[in-house]
Amino acid sequence: MRALIVKTSALGDVVLAFPVAQYLKKKFPDIELCWVVESAAEKLVRANPFVDKIFVMQSKRWRKALTSKTTWQQVSAFLRDLREAPFDFVIDLQGNSKSGLVTLLAKSKAKIGFAKDYVSEWPNLLATNKKFPMPQKACATQVREDYLYPIKAFFKEEQLSFPIEPVRLRLSEEQKLQFHKIKSNLSSDDAIEKILIAPGSAWPNKELSATQLIALLQKIAAIGKEQGIERRFYFSHGSQAEKALAEKVLQELPHASLLPTMDLVVFQNVMGEFDRVVAMDSLPLHLAASIGVPTWSAFGPSLGAKHAPNGPKDRTFQGACPYGKTFTRRCNLMRRCETGACMKEIEPDDLLAAWLQ
Repeated sequence: MRALIVKTSALGDVVLAFPVAQYLKKKFPDIELCWVVESAAEKLVRANPFVDKIFVMQSKRWRKALTSKTTWQQVSAFLRDLREAPFDFVIDLQGNSKSGLVTLLAKSKAKIGFAKDYVSEWPNLLATNKKFPMPQKACATQVREDYLYPIKAFFKEEQLSFPIEPVRLRLSEEQKLQFHKIKSNLSSDDAIEKILIAPGSAWPNKELSATQLIALLQKIAAIGKEQGIERRFYFSHGSQAEKALAEKVLQELPHASLLPTMDLVVFQNVMGEFDRVVAMDSLPLHLAASIGVPTWSAFGPSLGAKHAPNGPKDRTFQGACPYGKTFTRRCNLMRRCETGACMKEIEPDDLLAAWLQ
């Protein structure tokens, strides 16, 4: 059997779709599982042990140079590789026009996708012939469960739960060296609780402020001390803005340090060395969940019940909108709200209460 997953971007959403690959490999151990992905997420998907082959798109670069001979050579090579052999089924988890075009061009009689209630762009509906409307309860399910729904429905397993098992992404030899170097600088004392902090987000309105983080982490450290637990905080960063935020917090925290820059595959493996990951963005949260590390998160302009990991040890806090906005996935003002009050006005004591749940 040969199958194709079309989930091209973004990084966090690609990680959220990993359980689909795991589900298919568990159901059909001999399946050749292929995946179409944008180049930004190529390393992540290539390192997934459940994926056998990837087809890499560079759509942003291609759009910027439509008249270039090189562009059309690359597009032709991509399509030739994609259409070299038929698939038993294709599943489109992106739900937009771009993924619809890929799904349409792939050779398969069964093209699985979402119905109109879940696609982000209606032309996607023209590419699929096995459409599955999300059940009403889907508004309360986690996004990775949503991604699993159409393929489970295709195999008539709508009511069956699927236990998502932790998986460690494969490291190259070079990545192994980096991983072991970083690991050697972490505390090896089992009595010390190591907590990884990923403070940033692509959207500032999803972040806690430095002041909030300092107050929360100081309280967490103090409570640990009362309980006889030493807690050490390690900060990651994926941008200069995130590094600046981390360094500001570090100035107020003893026994805290900044991790070096690393790619996401190494990052996921490093997460496996921690007792908990604190983050506000879905990418680090679900990288941690993919390797089985408990998470703590705070959400404001997006719904934690929808986007946060939901394992038995995961904890999340949902900030409230002071302007009365409600939503089922994310606030439509997330990128434009001038105050970000649903996050920036959360009291540290309320955050601590979610930690102590």
